[in-house]
Amino acid sequence: MIVITLMFCAIFWIDWRYMKKNHRKPRTIRIVTFSIFFMYAAYCALYHFRSQFSIASAIEAIFYPLEKLILWRSE
Repeated sequence: MIVITLMFCAIFWIDWRYMKKNHRKPRTIRIVTFSIFFMYAAYCALYHFRSQFSIASAIEAIFYPLEKLILWRSE
């Protein structure tokens, strides 16, 4: 978790330096900053709930009805 946090900090620092160097608009800075913080918060939530949440079960819940429909039509 510490390594991932350091990676997000490095990404934020590189983006911040690039935006300041190239004089980006404040709106662009807010959008990029919000997206980095949102992705980090989502990662932390997934890390915290990793025992209760499985990405495989989420994907299966989404695509199982489609798979059933495709297999039903192919018969």
